[in-house]
Amino acid sequence: MISYEYAWVTSLVTPCSLLFYAYPLPILHGVSAFGTKLSFYSITKEGLISPEYIPAASPLYVTDTAPVGRWNHDILAAEGEAAFRSIVQAIITECAQLSQ
Repeated sequence: MISYEYAWVTSLVTPCSLLFYAYPLPILHGVSAFGTKLSFYSITKEGLISPEYIPAASPLYVTDTAPVGRWNHDILAAEGEAAFRSIVQAIITECAQLSQ
């Protein structure tokens, strides 16, 4: 039996990891949305993933591998918009440095 987590890891993380080798910036940013709630992700060239991956403890028991607390930025709130804009600005700055 293939767990949901395994399917997610192989369908999302593997293609993202392959993409990252050709990605010119030091950090690859990602975002996940549930309605207006956002969760931000990143991976560095060294392979550091944030937030940390939560492995399933057992195939026989349910493990919350995507806790609701990760979607803690509301894009409609000033703080959520600021967090999103901060990441966009970091990407713009890193891209500008590529051409120098």
